Amino acid sequence: MRKYIYCFLIAGLFSCSKIKDFGDTNENPTAVNTGDAGGFLTYTLAYTASTYITQGIYVQYAMESQYPGTCFYSDNSSSFTGYYSAYLNYLQQIIRMGYAGSTTNNMVQVVKILQQYYYLNITNNWGDVPYSEALQGDANTKPAYDKQEDIYSGIISTIRGAVDSIDASTIDGDIAFDGDPDAWKRVGNSIIMLASIQLSKRYPDAGGTAATAFNTALGNAGGYISANDENFSIVYPGDAYQNLWYQTYYSRSDYGESETMTDLMASLGDTRQHAFGGATTTVGDTTSSSLGLPYGVTRTEIVNWTAAHTGYARILRGDLRLQTSPMVLISAAYITLVRAEAANLGWTTESAAALYAAGIQLSFDDWGEDMPDEYLSQEGVVWGTDNVKKIAIQQFIAVYPNGLYAWNIWRKTGYPVLTPSVNAANESGEIPRRFKYATSEATTNPDNLAIAVERLDGGNTDVARIWWDKE
Repeated sequence: MRKYIYCFLIAGLFSCSKIKDFGDTNENPTAVNTGDAGGFLTYTLAYTASTYITQGIYVQYAMESQYPGTCFYSDNSSSFTGYYSAYLNYLQQIIRMGYAGSTTNNMVQVVKILQQYYYLNITNNWGDVPYSEALQGDANTKPAYDKQEDIYSGIISTIRGAVDSIDASTIDGDIAFDGDPDAWKRVGNSIIMLASIQLSKRYPDAGGTAATAFNTALGNAGGYISANDENFSIVYPGDAYQNLWYQTYYSRSDYGESETMTDLMASLGDTRQHAFGGATTTVGDTTSSSLGLPYGVTRTEIVNWTAAHTGYARILRGDLRLQTSPMVLISAAYITLVRAEAANLGWTTESAAALYAAGIQLSFDDWGEDMPDEYLSQEGVVWGTDNVKKIAIQQFIAVYPNGLYAWNIWRKTGYPVLTPSVNAANESGEIPRRFKYATSEATTNPDNLAIAVERLDGGNTDVARIWWDKE
């Protein structure tokens, strides 16, 4: 089993944010009908973290250092079927095992939370996707594409039920929290908070759908992630399970931190850059760099530039991308800043200003960096005016290098303000706002795909706005 997992893991790592096409969205579940539930959970958790490098390039966290293409917004059609036929299906198999009495209640509830987290990331990438009719195997090989509005409702409802059903027993195969059930309650409520705040363009009002869901999670007895030692992180033991950024730079040097990001950090005198950028690809190297790659330039230009600037910033300092370095999926800093956003919207009675400052401090602490004495009082950070922008930018910094979260923040708020690549190759010349549906879907599920495309304003393009991305 260990060797089997390792082969799949390595294959997936180099695909970065674009999951390999493992087959049909509803591949027959009998392909995974035996095995240890804990082993399936470990495997799926190991895959839950991602570099999200494509999205990171879109929001200019990163830039290609050898073969630019993503930064030109070239065809970004991408298949989501690997999520379904591998990860979601493996999690569904654990749920089936629970129904059969061959695994525990808590295992099933944790898997439900994790499964909905996958769905949240999938719909945030593509928009409408199979949800209510997915994972039915031969019973339905052409599932409908649910509206994103309905997917979000299902995600929030399912996680809420799972959180309330978790008991005191431990969970086997849990490489995130070593089986701690209370930690998973916090994760579930935190995911609901993230989902709810993402809907603030659609439901901005206090007392509305999103605010109500947010407050329910905020007040749940299970709590939420509020301290750095509660972060939802994938803890890699090394060997068969390795940090994905370690894998990205293993004998490769394809990516670096974008000048857009290093300029942002420099403009704020932000010492987190010491952790964000490493001067070499060498594992364990503690040398930092704040020299970002010029964004969106041609291959000739970037190759010449990197040859002349060998100490440019790689993504993360070398001692933070060891084989065993954890990867944070949901941090206390991000959740605290999301609470600040909710309070600023009038959704809660919490102090937005206090949460804003606390979230920034949590982020500095999590990265092991001292916050400069004047950081919170400087013009670009101090609480008082342009608070929506300031919260968004601090969230954007706090979630680094998670490109998907940053893409979500940018699409929702418009901050930080980004300039598209001067060499943009897509028709609009604009930064993509979604992944296009893969052409394979037109063959395997054409009728339902056509319905989903019809719901997109402008069709299956990379700048068509998904439902929550209201203009």
